[in-house]
Amino acid sequence: MVFKIEKLKIILKIIILVIAIASSNAQAQVWLSKNAKIRFFSKTPLEDIEAASNYAAGALNTKTGRIFFKVMMKSFKFEKALMEEHFNENYIESDKYPSAEFDGIIQNIPDFTKDGNYELMIKGSLLLHATKVPRDIKATFRVTNGKIEAKSIFLVPCQDHNIKIPSITRKNISDNIEVTILANFTAKS
Repeated sequence: MVFKIEKLKIILKIIILVIAIASSNAQAQVWLSKNAKIRFFSKTPLEDIEAASNYAAGALNTKTGRIFFKVMMKSFKFEKALMEEHFNENYIESDKYPSAEFDGIIQNIPDFTKDGNYELMIKGSLLLHATKVPRDIKATFRVTNGKIEAKSIFLVPCQDHNIKIPSITRKNISDNIEVTILANFTAKS
């Protein structure tokens, strides 16, 4: 129940963002992604750790290039329950820092009304563990029959976001976590 309430809070924040984006430019085309998928992966010689969430929310303004994502940290699911517990309690401190956000601007905005694949750069910031860090992220946007799919794979250094890894588990967790985002956007009606 708590998780559903948190998801509703995210959707409400996205709607507020969409209204703000749309009101700043009446001609803007706003697209939403209500169930974007975010996966992270840590590879070390001792252990691979992977978790995924299918509950990220996003908004895209195809006129201004503004793009925004938010995910609740407790929505990530792990193969092992103990890993999930350690992630939420010891590393991310999900009760204290419940969400992560990315807010950015697409550089060289393409014509999203035309089908095609677009390799784009997004300049923005990632807010994770109460630390906002500027990021330049490459992303692929695929436009097909009036639908937009976005995919990006990038690294997040734990140190950049003050995520402390205890020495006892140092060899089990990579210093750089690979993050994959896959979002299907639909036009806001």
